[in-house]
Amino acid sequence: MNKKKIIIAAAAVIIAAAAIIAVVFTSSAPDKNNSGKNPSSSQSTAPSENAPEQATPGQSPSESTQKSDTEAPAKTEAPAAGSSTEKQTAEPEEKVAPTFMYFVNDELEKETEAMITELKKEHPEVVFDIKNVDKDPELLKNFSLVDGKLPSLIMLDTSNNICGFEFSCTDKSKLEENIKKALGN
Repeated sequence: MNKKKIIIAAAAVIIAAAAIIAVVFTSSAPDKNNSGKNPSSSQSTAPSENAPEQATPGQSPSESTQKSDTEAPAKTEAPAAGSSTEKQTAEPEEKVAPTFMYFVNDELEKETEAMITELKKEHPEVVFDIKNVDKDPELLKNFSLVDGKLPSLIMLDTSNNICGFEFSCTDKSKLEENIKKALGN
């Protein structure tokens, strides 16, 4: 008897999760009747016709949802290649300024300050993001690869992809090489 209750409870949980997912997907899909309008303004607060009914005593959860399962809307498929809804041209990747993420501690921040100031003047098109792990210890949790290897550089290119690493590096020429690489020079 206990196994039957567990199976029924598990089925109820699975059905509830499926219903939640179905509601999320159907409510996030744009309404064809309101094209051009804000999709969130066309949503109503009335209960959905496709929402699963609750089981009545003596009725299993799967029996209570049989009606809603058969009346559920058909899934829409992605348009076929070459169809009129397919984008005709691929959008170019958004270009951003290269980012120079330099991880230091209090002592190294003072030691490298003059060098970083020079690099900023020489490369105004680059975003310099100096991260002090003493002031924000959470950084070492998110960027554990720099722990014990300070100062460290993570260089991001114009597509926001990592294009270079330098660990325990205060060599201005090496740091400049990474900047040039990120700029495509």
